[in-house]
Amino acid sequence: MDFGFILTYVVCFVIIAYGINYSKSKRTVANMTIAKGIMYFYLVIAIFINTYFGRDTNRYITGLTLGIAIIEGSTAVKDGIEKLKDFIKSNLQ
Repeated sequence: MDFGFILTYVVCFVIIAYGINYSKSKRTVANMTIAKGIMYFYLVIAIFINTYFGRDTNRYITGLTLGIAIIEGSTAVKDGIEKLKDFIKSNLQ
């Protein structure tokens, strides 16, 4: 089992997703969102290197895609739950 891969591309992104979704501090949310944006740019660079130079960067692309999916999936679920709560609250009154 590749612990470096799991630590880099799963644990770090779970921490970023948790920081975006559940932090009470707006500064923390802003910093985690900036980190997410940096990961998007890193993914773009990895794809560019892979296509332009013909190098094997599949591992990095796969890891970054996995990490971004963790962040986006958890954020979408949180937003959906909040919207459902608002819908239920507005319809019960």
